[in-house]
Amino acid sequence: MANNQITITVNPEIYPLSVIYKTAYVFIDKTYIFLDKKNKEIIIQLTPKEENKDLKKIKGEFLNELLNYSLREELNRENKKIRELIIQKALYSSVSEKDIWLDEE
Repeated sequence: MANNQITITVNPEIYPLSVIYKTAYVFIDKTYIFLDKKNKEIIIQLTPKEENKDLKKIKGEFLNELLNYSLREELNRENKKIRELIIQKALYSSVSEKDIWLDEE
């Protein structure tokens, strides 16, 4: 942490770029964010927009948010088929038999 700046290095195999973007977006109102790639790792630099902010706290919050969005993406992957079936069922049940028979004529 140099000159009121936080540097976090993450492995994109553990935290995909989509997770990093979502996490960065949460912090965009309170920090300036710079992302870079170096040797298969993602470098995240956070600079607080306000002076005298607790850098250690911001770093901890950012890391927790990375975990949060990683879990959300995993749950979305696991529940994708169920969501698709629910939507399919809802759409199918919204069409009456009369509508189906009229389309065939």
